[in-house]
Amino acid sequence: MKIKTFILLSIFFLLLACGKKTDPIPLDTLILPQVEVEKVLKLDDNGVLIKNISKYVLYVEKAEVIGDCAQEFSVIAKIEPKGNYIDNNVTKGVDYIYRLFNVDENIKVASKEVTKKITFNYPVKVEKFESSLLSDKYLKAELYFSDEIGYYEVYLNSKLVKKSKQMQLELPLEDKDINTVEIIPYDKYFNKGIVFKKDFISYSKYLLPNVKGVKFIDKGGSFILSWDSVRGATGYKIYLIENTDKKFIEMSKENFRVLQKNGRCVFGISAFNDYTESNLSIINICGKSIK
Repeated sequence: MKIKTFILLSIFFLLLACGKKTDPIPLDTLILPQVEVEKVLKLDDNGVLIKNISKYVLYVEKAEVIGDCAQEFSVIAKIEPKGNYIDNNVTKGVDYIYRLFNVDENIKVASKEVTKKITFNYPVKVEKFESSLLSDKYLKAELYFSDEIGYYEVYLNSKLVKKSKQMQLELPLEDKDINTVEIIPYDKYFNKGIVFKKDFISYSKYLLPNVKGVKFIDKGGSFILSWDSVRGATGYKIYLIENTDKKFIEMSKENFRVLQKNGRCVFGISAFNDYTESNLSIINICGKSIK
């Protein structure tokens, strides 16, 4: 520590003596921030991804662990600011120690080194999420992962609500239009995996009533079909009804439509939005009333 302080002071006085005659540089400006290793190192399908998120050059050293002993460190990368590097010289299940430090190459000052041990594994992910809603307030799901897990975290609307390793998930939902569920798996070595995210819509909040006030005006070979506007609808769908079958024929954003008869008699109108569609309201333009 004394040696490092001496070196820093030497650089400081050297800059004062040999640099431009400007205001002195505070010693604090020569102390570089340490590497934020949790943000910099990440498992990747191709190896260990190392990102330089700082404005300094990032030096990366690596040592393999054999038994309980770390081998000699060697420099594997010198990463320019905002650059990245993938260390693909790794084997699944093998331990490695990474040593990282920032360097300001203009004044030749380095930050304190940071080390992190990693047992390499391919990132675990949620392969299947088979879910069902028990009303709008309760979620049940069956989870399937790409590899053995240590555990997983469950976030509901960005809040951590559960840690588990059970393959069955039961989760009460909040009284919101949309509930966002995130699953973050950790593998058997407790490496963070790939985040799974899914939105669950409270469809009951978007239910629409059936269309009312359906009527028509006969225009000879055509007719005007109209109905009352439905609050919350983004549009209306018109169907041709033949026997027990329905066939979609038109969509309207207005509460009326001009249609050709063409020998057709029975039509159905529904209201819809982005999430749901109402039941059909039926009209027979050949003389019978709405069902």
